[in-house]
Amino acid sequence: MAPLCNGSVASSVVLVHNHPSGDPTPSPDDLHLTAEAIAAGRLLDIDVLAHVIAAGDAEAASSVHTDMRLELAWTLGPAFILLLIAIPTIRTIFREEPPAPPSNSLKVTVIAHQWWWEFRYPGTTIVTANDTIAVPQADKLEIAQKILEAAIASRRGQASLQPAG
Repeated sequence: MAPLCNGSVASSVVLVHNHPSGDPTPSPDDLHLTAEAIAAGRLLDIDVLAHVIAAGDAEAASSVHTDMRLELAWTLGPAFILLLIAIPTIRTIFREEPPAPPSNSLKVTVIAHQWWWEFRYPGTTIVTANDTIAVPQADKLEIAQKILEAAIASRRGQASLQPAG
């Protein structure tokens, strides 16, 4: 069931569109759209009851004229509002961009595979997968370096890096 705006669900739909030409005969595109809508409806457990093509008098449809100024206002007005919103948003994004990391920060190469992440540590032979290594603050960098050094040592066959004595 697909949720609707008011919280209820739709169990079926009717597709309706018009042919301004006045010919109600379904086009190949209409038939393709109907087949696609039925397939999508099956995925959502919604039945497509009908696909109605409304066709009226072609003369009446072509004799309707619109006010070009109104059309421009309805097009340019929202575009102008979006521009007014976009400019401060973009400025804020670039202003809030984090500064460059310190030169002594831990560098990690992350490679995305289909179902997992691979982490490589340049200058070492350590490669991990789906392990979490977080260095959120500069004062925790020392702890993270010790963890990394311990991991390097364990790969080399050393038991630990505990100072003797």
